[in-house]
Amino acid sequence: MDRTIAKLECAGQGNGGFQLRKNILTVLSVWYRNYRTRKALAEMSERLLDDIGITPYEAKQEHRRPFWK
Repeated sequence: MDRTIAKLECAGQGNGGFQLRKNILTVLSVWYRNYRTRKALAEMSERLLDDIGITPYEAKQEHRRPFWK
């Protein structure tokens, strides 16, 4: 834990601070995209799922995955 905090503090100096913020925003945007797309997948009809080649079971399994994975 201390090493992680030290790395974050070091990254906050110079250009590393910008890079750290950029990396955080990138991760947050990926997480939000995962949340949105999995929610949309869960709301699709069986016909639409068949059109994209996914079974209802696969859609349900994907929807259950945490957004950070």
